[in-house]
Amino acid sequence: MTLNTVLTWRMPWSVAGQIERSWQLGRNEIWHSSGARGPVAIRVESGLVIVTREGDPEDHVLRAGEAVVFPPQGKVVAWALEPARATVRAA
Repeated sequence: MTLNTVLTWRMPWSVAGQIERSWQLGRNEIWHSSGARGPVAIRVESGLVIVTREGDPEDHVLRAGEAVVFPPQGKVVAWALEPARATVRAA
């Protein structure tokens, strides 16, 4: 691992902070963050979503009940592969 490596991990949702916002997407719709001051946790409540972060070489495929945490740097983009509902929290 180099110093430039960015870590993302799947985490228990109960560890995340307060709810910041929820959103719903239709198939092939996209959501993006405007930038966060701290780490961000995204949990998919229903549907199937690909989530990626600027500078992160990996895309994260999340199904209902799954979550991922990103560090504060970089724009986060989510793309719904099917109708989806998700929640974004400060981590």
